[in-house]
Amino acid sequence: MARLDSLSARATFLLVLAPLLALYLVSAARDQQNIDSIAAAAPAWRLATHGDFDLDQFEGQPWIIETEDGFRSNRQPGVIAFGVPFYLGSDSDIAGPLPPLTPAAAAGAVSAALAMATLHLAFRKLASPTVSILAAYIGGTATATWRISADQLWPHGPTQLWLALGVLALAGGYYFRTGLALGLALLTRPITAVVAAGIGLAQGLSVRRLRPVLLIGTGAMIGLLVLMTYNYIVFDSFSPTTSAYGDQFTSQPGTGGLTGYLSNLAGFFVHPANSLFLWSPFLLVLVPGLPAAWKAAPAWVRSAAVSGVVYLLVHAALNRQSGGLQRNYRYPLEMLTLAAPLLVLSYERAIARSPRFQRIFGASVLISIIIQANDAFTEYVSFIVES
Repeated sequence: MARLDSLSARATFLLVLAPLLALYLVSAARDQQNIDSIAAAAPAWRLATHGDFDLDQFEGQPWIIETEDGFRSNRQPGVIAFGVPFYLGSDSDIAGPLPPLTPAAAAGAVSAALAMATLHLAFRKLASPTVSILAAYIGGTATATWRISADQLWPHGPTQLWLALGVLALAGGYYFRTGLALGLALLTRPITAVVAAGIGLAQGLSVRRLRPVLLIGTGAMIGLLVLMTYNYIVFDSFSPTTSAYGDQFTSQPGTGGLTGYLSNLAGFFVHPANSLFLWSPFLLVLVPGLPAAWKAAPAWVRSAAVSGVVYLLVHAALNRQSGGLQRNYRYPLEMLTLAAPLLVLSYERAIARSPRFQRIFGASVLISIIIQANDAFTEYVSFIVES
């Protein structure tokens, strides 16, 4: 352990990145993927091989939107752009109904591994390098980051990466950089606009200064303007919700009133098929330590955690908690990324000081990893299309 604690941040970054990336590449889905992931893979392939947005050859796919200029994907530009480098050099002609999906799977694996390695750098500001490394490993293997973000080109992997970069910049007091990172998250998953607003306001209130609000807001606004420009070029509308949201919601919980909303919100945590505590039970063990962690947390940790909670509260009003999955979860992944530093402090303040709690926590982590590993290496039908 002492040797790990003596390593530089660059060395421990690679120590987190390399094993997780290797694991993710082995387990990533290559032949069968969710239609939401394919909706990002196809335009990424097209841009890399042809340099345009023309998806007429995919007419009839459920993720296609018909515009005056032809058929386009309903995915956001951030997740599409993230996949483009992985398709450079790919064959520009395809025989089947879909492009090759292996590059998109690699993109998801890289995004998730980079997200966890980046988070560990933020953890180092709160805990020892050893604890920070282990925390990143746990985040990368005991949560749905493995099964979802690292498995395909979902928007969650790139979004987690940009949020992790935003948290790291926030920890260093680099507010404009924080805003730029959150702007990239917004480009990838527009609903994270509430994260930018939440972090900016919370940090401003914490330090009692207007500067964080203005700088974070300005940086995030650049991402919003890019998103609106993309939507205008592709969909002939400046609306930031044109591409994948708007009328694309399915089973909106808002139609059930307050009861439906609260039920949907509770489902994120206790649903028998898609809940956090079922698929990552180690999180439940960390809950008792949160009050002590909150008292000890610096402003940036609190701001990130508050914005994560706000994000989930808003998401509960917009999307069904299952995320269209038969099992496991995906919508809370962004919240977990933002709350991760507070969870590390919960471990430091409550669990690390008690051998008994350490044993319980260790067992819960092992159970969580086994649960996620079993799911990561199991193929099952959930809006899946074969390549």
